[in-house]
Amino acid sequence: MLAGESPNAASDVYALGASLFAGLTGDAAFERRNGEQVVAQFLRIANESIPDLRDNNIPTQVADVVNAAMAREPGDRPSALKLGEMIQQAQADLGLAVDAMALPEANGEEGIRSARRIPTGARSGAERYGPGRVPVLPAGLVGRRDELAQLRKSLYSSRLVTVTGMGGVGKTTLAIAAAGQLRAEFSDQVWLVELSELRDGDMLAEVAIAALGVCDQTGAPPTDVLVEFLGHGMTLLVIDNCEQIIDAVAKQVDNLLHHCPQLHILATSREVLDIDGESVLPLMPLAVPETDADSTLGSLARYDAVELFVARARAGVPEFRLTHANAAAVARVCARLDGLPLAIELAAARLRALSIEQIADGLADRYRLLSRGHRGAPTRQQNLVSCVAWSHDLCTPTEQHLWAILSVFAGSFDLPAARHVSAGSLLDEQCLDVMCTLVDKSILIRTEHDGQVRFRLLDTLRDYGRTHLSAAEHHQLRHRQADYYHRLATQAYSDWFGPQQIEWLSRLTAETPNLREALQFCITHEPATALELAANLREIWIPRGMFSEGYRWLDLALTALPPLPSPERIRALAHISEFANFRGNLPRATELVAQARQLYESLADRRVIAVLECTDGHMAMINGDFERARDCLRRAASATDDLQSKGCAMLLMGWDSLFWGDVENASDWFEKALAVSESHGESLQRSYVLVCTGISSWRRGAFERAEQQLQQGIQICRALNDRWMAAQYFEALAWCAGSNEDFRRAVVLMAAANVLSPATGFPLMALFSGLHDECEQRSRAGLDDAEYQAAWNQGSALSFQQAVMVAMGE
Repeated sequence: MLAGESPNAASDVYALGASLFAGLTGDAAFERRNGEQVVAQFLRIANESIPDLRDNNIPTQVADVVNAAMAREPGDRPSALKLGEMIQQAQADLGLAVDAMALPEANGEEGIRSARRIPTGARSGAERYGPGRVPVLPAGLVGRRDELAQLRKSLYSSRLVTVTGMGGVGKTTLAIAAAGQLRAEFSDQVWLVELSELRDGDMLAEVAIAALGVCDQTGAPPTDVLVEFLGHGMTLLVIDNCEQIIDAVAKQVDNLLHHCPQLHILATSREVLDIDGESVLPLMPLAVPETDADSTLGSLARYDAVELFVARARAGVPEFRLTHANAAAVARVCARLDGLPLAIELAAARLRALSIEQIADGLADRYRLLSRGHRGAPTRQQNLVSCVAWSHDLCTPTEQHLWAILSVFAGSFDLPAARHVSAGSLLDEQCLDVMCTLVDKSILIRTEHDGQVRFRLLDTLRDYGRTHLSAAEHHQLRHRQADYYHRLATQAYSDWFGPQQIEWLSRLTAETPNLREALQFCITHEPATALELAANLREIWIPRGMFSEGYRWLDLALTALPPLPSPERIRALAHISEFANFRGNLPRATELVAQARQLYESLADRRVIAVLECTDGHMAMINGDFERARDCLRRAASATDDLQSKGCAMLLMGWDSLFWGDVENASDWFEKALAVSESHGESLQRSYVLVCTGISSWRRGAFERAEQQLQQGIQICRALNDRWMAAQYFEALAWCAGSNEDFRRAVVLMAAANVLSPATGFPLMALFSGLHDECEQRSRAGLDDAEYQAAWNQGSALSFQQAVMVAMGE
C-alpha cells in the first residue's frame, strides 16, 4: 500500500487475519501508538512480527492460522481457499464442528466445495468422517510444528513415508494431523487403516477392506479389491501400527505402490518397512527443559513437552496454570518422563487427585503412578507399562535380553561399552547386530556427534529393562560396567597431558552419568578402585567447574578406606584440597594437603612428589607463606616424571613473581610453562598459562599483545567448552578494556565473568582482587549510573557463546 499498489487477494487474507487477531484478543495486533503517524505505523507493521497469540492462551492451531494469514511477505500468505481449509483443519483438530466453505465455482456461482467421486463399485458415498476416514483428533495436536512440516514435505517428495518411534511417542497423532491437513491436496481421498489389533498378517487385505468400508461382491481376491479401490487418482492411505505384522505390511505396501501409481502411503511403525522408495521420519520425544528452572515462564512454555502437559492438565483441571510456583515441578515431570507424550498425558491426568509436586516426587515409581489412562484409548495406551510391554513383546528373546543388559547404563553409551558389559552373554558380532535391530525397533536411540556414535535408552525403557534382571544379574552387570569405566578413566589419565586431551575431555563429559554409576558401585563394593577412579577424574571436574561434585566423590572414596599411606590416597588428598580451595574453604584445603604431606613422609613414593609439592606450594601461596610456596614449587618444577605438575609449578612461580611486581621474571616462568605444554600438544594447561601471559603483558603496558594472548586462550576455552576458565579471561580482558578507557566493554565482560563463575573463580585471581576493584571504580567514573547498569545487564544476559564472541570482537 505504501508503494501505491492496489489491494489484492493477499491483502484481503491479511485483513481477515488481522480481524481474527482482534476478535481473539480484543486488541489490534499493531495498535497505533500515541502520537504515531499512519506511515510510521505501516512501516512498523512491515518490519515487526505479530505478537504470539499463545501468550494469550490461544490454541496453537488457531495461532498458526492467524500467523499464516498475517505473514509479512504477501507471497507467504495462503490463498483464500487454502486459508479456509486451514481454518477447517483447526476446527477439526480442536474437536469443533467443521463448517462448509462457500467458494466460487467455474461458472462464477457460489457452491459448497465437494469431494471427488469414489470409484464405482468400490464404495457408496464419500462421507468425510465415515468408515475408513481419518478421524478428528479429539484433543488436537500440541507442538510438533517442525515434525509436521517435515512430514508434509516428505509426502510431497515420496510415495511412502514411515513415521517410526517408540510406543507412546505420538506417531499416530502426528500422522492423523498431517493427513487431515492434506485432504485438499488429495481431493479428500484420505483413508485410514488401523492395525493395532491384527496379529495374522495373512488377514491384512481383508482387514483393510473392512476398515475402509469397501462393499465388494465380485469375489475378486482381497488384494485386487484394494488396488481397485485405491488406484483411482491421487489418494493418501494412512496405515497405523504396522510393527506386529511388519513383513506382511511391507509386502502389501510394495504391491499397492506398484499397481496404484498415484497412491501415497503414510505408515506408522516402531520399525521401518525396509522396502524400496521408503522415506523414514524418526519421531523423537518432545523437547524438554534442560533444568528445573529453565529461564522465564515464557521460555519454559515454548517447550513442546511443557505445552502438552499444560494443555492436558487444563482439560482435567481447568483452573490449572503454569506459574512461578509450579514451573520447576512441571519442568521436572516433563524431563523425568523423557518428553514422552503418552507418559506426559498420563501424568497430567493425575492432577485430578495429586498436586504437581506429588506427581514429580512419585515418578520414582513411574509405572505405578502412571497406571491409568483414558478409557477410550487402545488397551496398550491406557497405562505406561502396557505401552512398553507391547514394545517388549515385539522383540525377540535375544533383543529382550540385550535390552535388559543395556538398562545398566545411565545416560548414553557407545558400542565398546555395550560390548564389554554384554560380553558374558553375547559375542561381539551378536551385540552389534542386536543393537542395530533395537535401533530399528525404536528401543535404542542413536545419536552421532563429531563422528562418534552413541546410544541411549529413555529412562522409561531403562526402568522396564531393569525389571527383567535378577539382583545377581544386576550386580554382575554393574561390576562389568564399573570395570569398563575404571579402565577408561585410567587410560584417559595416562593420555591426558598430550594431543588427545580435547578428545578425552569430550568423551569423559559424555560418559559423566556412567562414571557416576561406576563411582557409586565401587565406593560400596570396591573402595580402592573408587579412590583411583575419583583421583583420575580430577582432570574432567576442574575444566567443567564441577568442584562440589569432585569434592563429594573424593571425600566418599577417602572415607570408604582406612587412612593408610598409598600413592592413590596422597594424590586423592592433594586433589580434594584443590576442590576445597575452589569452594572457598581454605582452612579445610590446608588441612587436607597437610594430611597428604604426612602420609608422604611415611611412604616417600617419587610418583606423587610433584603433585604433592605443587599442591602444597599452591596452598602456601594463597595462605601468604610465599617462602614455603617457592620451596615447594621449585621442587615440583624440577620433576621429570610428572610433566603436568611440573608445568603447573612453573605457572605458579610466574604468578608469584607477577604478584610481587617482577614482571620480567614472571614472563620467563610463564614461557617455560608454555613450552612444556606446547611441546606435548596439550591444551588445558596452556589455557591456564595464556591468561597469565596476557595479564603479564598488560601489566607491562603491552595492551595489544595482551589482547592477542588472552583471545588466543579464549579460543582454547571455546574448543574445550571450559566456561570456568573462560570467566577468568573475560575478567582479564575487562581490565585491558578499562585501561583503554573502553568502560562499557569492561563492564559487559566483568558481568559475563560474574555469571559464569560468580562464587568460585580462579583462586589465584583473588590475589589481584584490587585490579578488579580498580577497573570497576574507573568504569563507574567513566559511565553514568544508567550506562553502567545497562552494560552490566547486557553482560549478565549473554550466553557462553555470545560472551565469547564479545570477548573476541566478533
